[in-house]
Amino acid sequence: MLKKENMKKQFLRVKQLANQNFGRAEKSEVLSDELLQCEKKVENLKHASHNTAKKLGACLLGTGYEYEKRVKKLPESTLAATMMESSIQLGNNSIFGAMVATCGECQQNVGKELALYEMEIEHSVLQSLNTLAETDIPNVTAHKKKLTKAVLDMDSVRSRYHSAVRATTSGKGNLQEQVMKIEQLKDEVEESSNKMEAARDAYVTEMLVLLAREGEFAEKFVELVEQQADYHKRAAGVLDRMLPAMRELLEENPQRPVFGTSLESHLRVSEREIALPVEVCCEAIIQFGLEEEGLFRIAGSSSKVKKLKASFDLGVMDDADFGDPAHVHAVTGVLKQYLRELPEPLMTFALYDEWVSANSIQDTDTRLQALWTCVGKLPKPNFDNLKYLMKFLRKLLDHSNITKMTASNLALVIAPNVMWAKEDAISVMSTGTASVIVESMIYHADWFFPGEIDFCQNSAQSGTHTGLANRPTHNDVHPEHSSTQQVQQTPPQPMARTPSHENVRTEQKTPEKPDRVDSLNLETSPVNESAHQSPVLSSHARNAPPRVPTNKPTPPKPAPRPRTSIKPQPPPRPNNNQ
Repeated sequence: MLKKENMKKQFLRVKQLANQNFGRAEKSEVLSDELLQCEKKVENLKHASHNTAKKLGACLLGTGYEYEKRVKKLPESTLAATMMESSIQLGNNSIFGAMVATCGECQQNVGKELALYEMEIEHSVLQSLNTLAETDIPNVTAHKKKLTKAVLDMDSVRSRYHSAVRATTSGKGNLQEQVMKIEQLKDEVEESSNKMEAARDAYVTEMLVLLAREGEFAEKFVELVEQQADYHKRAAGVLDRMLPAMRELLEENPQRPVFGTSLESHLRVSEREIALPVEVCCEAIIQFGLEEEGLFRIAGSSSKVKKLKASFDLGVMDDADFGDPAHVHAVTGVLKQYLRELPEPLMTFALYDEWVSANSIQDTDTRLQALWTCVGKLPKPNFDNLKYLMKFLRKLLDHSNITKMTASNLALVIAPNVMWAKEDAISVMSTGTASVIVESMIYHADWFFPGEIDFCQNSAQSGTHTGLANRPTHNDVHPEHSSTQQVQQTPPQPMARTPSHENVRTEQKTPEKPDRVDSLNLETSPVNESAHQSPVLSSHARNAPPRVPTNKPTPPKPAPRPRTSIKPQPPPRPNNNQ
């Protein structure tokens, strides 16, 4: 009986709904305009909470309530495990392996912080949004469905009631039965109206209570951002703690590239006083290249230069590449390229204007004294390496009758690689100025840079990788080509350098002027400047502030250049293959 009654009610609802849709019956409006606006707001809130909870859940990478298991499922943990395995395979001696291991530890710690953050988000934010989307709003929706049914039942009863009333006026049928039916429908109308009002009150109550909690739900997004900020702070703290260790590994890495690295950094990492390419190349040229014509002027093999450059950067060098006279031009090319690729030239950007100003002085003695002052202002690493280079070039000048490279020729090819302006504006004028300065330092190397350098012995003591110190010298192999006889003597005391990178000369002696050399016989009679006395820094002035010496020494006059049929022109900036 109850089942038939429910089926009848359902049929009447469908019939009433069809009549309302086709305009054959009116639909009762039981909600005010303000309640209809609230209803629409609840509907928008439903979509917003549902979509936000869904996307927020998709952003969480881990799943589950157990912390350890959740950490293992994170991509950061997988990456960390892979890095740790790779570092073990590479070994402790590999900088790449050490860096991979450190980075893997960093990723593991970040993953742990991420797991804590996601669990907090799930508990405080996502759970509240899911409750809103899956419990609170569906409860309001259920009350709305009940109200809709109650309204349909009321409209259906009212429609049947009005039909029965119209039937009595037509005079058809049994009047008594029609009156009884009207009374019955009237009771049903009243009953359905009461049910509708109860359903409406319940629906409106749930809807208003839900909307009153809107601020509570909005506060969850504040918690979301706060927890995100806290997570990023903790993760940033992990990264900040790991970064110094990673940078320290790089700074202490002995396999850092040599070319393109600042001179000070290379010397500090390699624990040297002379840059490795400068020392090895100069030594190799002295021992195996003094018979080669056109040193530094003739370009070496491009592939060989690239190979030697890569060998220096890796720290693994083949002795055969430096001990073969056939490769000497490639060695000179590597030396020029190293000097050219320094971030700052050997003669520094800071002193560029002073070099140019000193060279513009017309009086020779005054000009050399000004250049001597500039040399004293060089930082110690630059001074030591420039001294080594100039002493080396002065030694090559003693063999100019074989190499055909006079001081002028050597200066033309070396100067653009040790002196240039910061804006790197290479011109014939700037190149010519630099070559004149370098030529003066080559001619008077013993005056600018006092003290002797035994290139082979220096390499053996500093641990050069090429092993050139154990080989016979050039003069031992070819004594007939020796242009000077080596005499064992005590080298003079070299100039000391102050911490302020400028020499303060207090004890000075006037150097003897070199003998004038016949320009026609310059290549066969090199200038002997070993007798020049050099200014010496007094011990009590090592830490004194820099100052210009009051009693300047009289510099030696430069020897005249050899006469040539064609005056050499300043070359352009050397290319990378030179």
